[in-house]
Amino acid sequence: MYAPELDTYEQVTTQSWRLDYEGTIEGASGQLGRLVAEDTFFAPGQTFCERGVEVGDWLVLRAPTSATAPELHYVASLQTDAGDNCALEPSRLTNVEVRVTSVGMHTLEVDPTTARLIPSDLELDDKTIRDGDKNILNTCKNALEAYRTDRLMLPPAQPEDGGYFVDAPVGAFKPGSFPSRVHYEVRVADQWAVTGSVVGFAHRWDWDGTQCLEDETRDPRLQARLTTESFDPTEVYSTCPAAKADVELEPMEVITDRQQAFSNYSFEVHMLPGCALADDDATTIAVPDRRGTRWSFVVVGPDGAGTSTLGEAAFTRRLGVMEKARAIVYMDTAGNRMRLLRFWHRFNAGQSFSKLFD
Repeated sequence: MYAPELDTYEQVTTQSWRLDYEGTIEGASGQLGRLVAEDTFFAPGQTFCERGVEVGDWLVLRAPTSATAPELHYVASLQTDAGDNCALEPSRLTNVEVRVTSVGMHTLEVDPTTARLIPSDLELDDKTIRDGDKNILNTCKNALEAYRTDRLMLPPAQPEDGGYFVDAPVGAFKPGSFPSRVHYEVRVADQWAVTGSVVGFAHRWDWDGTQCLEDETRDPRLQARLTTESFDPTEVYSTCPAAKADVELEPMEVITDRQQAFSNYSFEVHMLPGCALADDDATTIAVPDRRGTRWSFVVVGPDGAGTSTLGEAAFTRRLGVMEKARAIVYMDTAGNRMRLLRFWHRFNAGQSFSKLFD
């Protein structure tokens, strides 16, 4: 993560930020959506274009399982390592998503052939398991934890294991498969949604009265979509998690694509691909981004106040601006921590740190 360019320091607003992989687009959700045709979704009072929805995003429809067609129900099962089946509570909600092909203000056109079923978290039927012949409740709890950790919300891989997105049956995505009104939301596809507590989900889309157009006269830093770097982590990282030497300034300048960097008025950031150790604890394997992963932090701009003390009295003062300052921060999802690696400003050529933050 880098500080913004010098000429934008005065435009940095103090606010909290969150980076969500395939996160929801702020404001592009509601309770009264309706699938009026297999390729047309209507939401009265919505403003999809002005919310920043783009072609290729995911439209997610959610409805009670009892009110949706059986072919859209996600069938999940859970087994222990010994092969015992764990009894589960019935799913109460059905979630289906489909790709957006055209963006309007109140309507979205979608491609029904891209519809897929979204896995949901499982809930054990403790009573049934306890009443069974085998005492497997604890092993079922272990299996559920493994399901949540290893499979839930990952891209399609082994659908029979559960937890992965599964393509909907052909022809199943149609108005008759849903109730007359459904809950809906739109999610960024294959990217991270960058949302600020003050600026929200920034974009350059505008409605000209007939179609949704991107206003290229606006600053390109008005953006809210971050793409993970495309390099292969198994060829770049010497260990997993990546060693400090793998992500310091010099290698970062080589392995990241500066032309594809995400940059707004507050910061510039690169999202590095994830990795994990194989079962042999020695081989590094690449790990895909998982929907639901979130990074959050706070950026304090010059409008924020610092505090000085004189004796027992405290005084607030405006924060000063450090020219050409930037920091390299390594965020470790495996350890749920952040490491400040190096910090530069005009009085310091580059000081290294090894400070951990939970």
